[in-house]
Amino acid sequence: MDALKKNIGRRLKEIRLFVFDGMTINVFAEMLSEKPANISNYEQGKANIPNRVLVELYHKGINPIYILTGEGAKKRENFTEANSGEATLNRSKLEYLIEKADEMTAAAGDIKKYVLEQQSKSDADTNNK
Repeated sequence: MDALKKNIGRRLKEIRLFVFDGMTINVFAEMLSEKPANISNYEQGKANIPNRVLVELYHKGINPIYILTGEGAKKRENFTEANSGEATLNRSKLEYLIEKADEMTAAAGDIKKYVLEQQSKSDADTNNK
């Protein structure tokens, strides 16, 4: 799971630096209505990118499928600045994004459960010594 979040974060940073011409985290965050610290956490793979951010990126001409999977083009096909305010997600792409978000949420829950179990075992071992 950590590798998945780091790869997603790396692709988000790549979008910020190369598609948006070296845009700073502060400007990028403002464009996406996010806090700069959140953007930093997403790029470092410390936090999952919320769906609202992926949708905002979609409206800015970015292909969210690329961010999540590394597949496809970085920019949306047939995107122009003129239609950016009217952009809507294709139903199949939206379902795909929701599915991936659900998978990531479930995996995060599994990891948290495992870590807590291991911590509990470690604490029990320490107390028994």
